[in-house]
Amino acid sequence: MRRLPSILLLSACLVPTMAALENEPEKPEQGAAAKDLSTELETFVRDAIDEGLLKPAGTQPAEDAHAPAAAPHEPAPHKVAAPEASHPKACASGHALDFTPVAGMTHYQELYAFREGGDHPAAEHGGNAKLDLARGYLALGMYSEALMTLRRESGPDRDALRKLALMLEQRQQPDVAFFEDLAKCQPSTAIWSAAARLAVGDEAASDDLNTRLSDFRKLPLQLRIDLASVTIPTLTRTGHRGIARKMIADFTEEQVAGSPELRFVRALIEFDAGQESAGKTVHGYIDHPRFQEAALAALMAKDEALDSVREDILLGDLMLKFGQSGHDMELASSIDFALTELSERSRYQPIIELAAMPALQNPEAQGEVRRQLVASLDRDLKSDETIRVLAATDLLVQGVSLLEGDPATAKLYNLAAQRSVELGFGALAERLAETSPVDRPVAEEIAALAFRRGNTEAVYKLADNHPQSAEILRFAALSAVRDGNATHLATYESLIHHDPGTILELIEEDAASGHWIVGETIYAEARQLTGEDAEQRVARVLALRGAARRISSVPQYYSMSSVPATLNGAVLTPASATVGKDP
Repeated sequence: MRRLPSILLLSACLVPTMAALENEPEKPEQGAAAKDLSTELETFVRDAIDEGLLKPAGTQPAEDAHAPAAAPHEPAPHKVAAPEASHPKACASGHALDFTPVAGMTHYQELYAFREGGDHPAAEHGGNAKLDLARGYLALGMYSEALMTLRRESGPDRDALRKLALMLEQRQQPDVAFFEDLAKCQPSTAIWSAAARLAVGDEAASDDLNTRLSDFRKLPLQLRIDLASVTIPTLTRTGHRGIARKMIADFTEEQVAGSPELRFVRALIEFDAGQESAGKTVHGYIDHPRFQEAALAALMAKDEALDSVREDILLGDLMLKFGQSGHDMELASSIDFALTELSERSRYQPIIELAAMPALQNPEAQGEVRRQLVASLDRDLKSDETIRVLAATDLLVQGVSLLEGDPATAKLYNLAAQRSVELGFGALAERLAETSPVDRPVAEEIAALAFRRGNTEAVYKLADNHPQSAEILRFAALSAVRDGNATHLATYESLIHHDPGTILELIEEDAASGHWIVGETIYAEARQLTGEDAEQRVARVLALRGAARRISSVPQYYSMSSVPATLNGAVLTPASATVGKDP
């Protein structure tokens, strides 16, 4: 309570001060700082929306709680998808992608003039100094620096430069729609539209690029190098090697020798033409993450094999890469390589692990894994190598959710069960038959093997699943006799064919088991059988049956020494102790 007056007094002293602060006019530098902060925040939000990290508010109507759920959006298979909406601001970008003023830039020192505000090639245009600096960075291939410079800028010119930097940096899927809209307004930028389309695998853009090769030759050296790096892998893969040769011919030997990108794409062109030495060069680029995808695609297109050591190392590296998000780079060739290698080695568990990794959580990748898995299982189940058959069968026994709903699944299970029977693996065959229905011929083979193994429960299940199979019903009836299960036997006796072979098997199984539960109808039919062999077999069983009945009807004798002197308090006398007569 003593502290309350002090607190009230302090509050009273602060009120005038706060009021004075509220009435104090905003200083010019504070307003400018707030404006810069607002602009920077707006730019940050716009970038986040472009990259899919945020969704713009008010772009969709409110969802009705009772409306049916919309179909989920299917993401792009491997790269971060750029927005597909039309870009009305693209045409407002002026000549942002005009690199004529900086076409001759080749050295970092040339950027000093941009930074210091002095004379530089773009100064005569009287444009935005920051945009000019970003354009200079782009001319030198310094895309990260260009993006950092553009962070505080806004407007259509900034957007055009930023999207170009992102495409040439090759860290996300290019915004094809933006560049197409820009090309419609400014035909001089059509080369970037063609490049964006080729970067996403659209081979139809090859002709558009071919008509713009004159524009290609006017670009700064590093932009030409990176544009070739983006487009030539697709050109060679899709058979447009003539255009690729024209592009690489625009570089001198010195320029090619000094650029890893140019050495790589020239190796791709020469490898596509059949040069063996170029193939070795492409092999060498497998170890470079930036070129790995294109190198793998080229090698796999030619069915070129890697050495076993490099295969193992690469496979391990790829599995680690797939374990990450995998959304910032094209992974199609890596996935294809990993699946092919794992398949050829019949390594099914890593394939299942691969299917669960973040990089493959899209319909296209899941479909490719499923296709490869089905093909591998079919190949191994038809193989003459027992180890491959067992590897495929073991996977199916465990169950694979990836195969659920695939039309080939039932065929695979049927084939696996058939091969298991052929190899004598009855337990595997029975488990496969429990997991998935199998064809009648295979089921009959499994029933025969299960009966020989003494697994009568498996026979009963097969009989339930195949009530039209006389062969399986016969094994079920024999199993019931062996089990001494009169109830099951009564059911199956009414369903089986009473042919001589079945009748003889039933009465002989009855004798062997000692249960003597086969019905009189069967024995009556047995007595009617003709033929020396059948008559002898029936006679033996009937003799055993008669002996068993006589034994069961003879009273048992007990030794008096084993009988207590009193039973329920009654004293036994010699007369009452007799429990049977001498036969």
